[in-house]
Amino acid sequence: MIVALYWSRTTLSGMFAAILGSQLFYMVTTFTPAAGETMTVLGVVVPGVVENFAGWSSSVVGMVVGLVLVVGVSAVTSASVAEQPSVLEGPTDD
Repeated sequence: MIVALYWSRTTLSGMFAAILGSQLFYMVTTFTPAAGETMTVLGVVVPGVVENFAGWSSSVVGMVVGLVLVVGVSAVTSASVAEQPSVLEGPTDD
């Protein structure tokens, strides 16, 4: 979310995508069985997923996923009329 402070092209759609995507990634990698294992939930077999990515925990990788999503989605969407990025710029010397 810090990218919104430094990149003026950040959009609300990008922020929502980053929040939802990174949280979904974290929840899937944290609350599902480890790779190679399975569990059954309400009759559905849930396969295991990788929990460690080249030595990085899923929480750190989730932050990178969020960064990629906010930049990617913001790059392809335009800001809505209701967005006010000037609020983050602070006071001016007028």
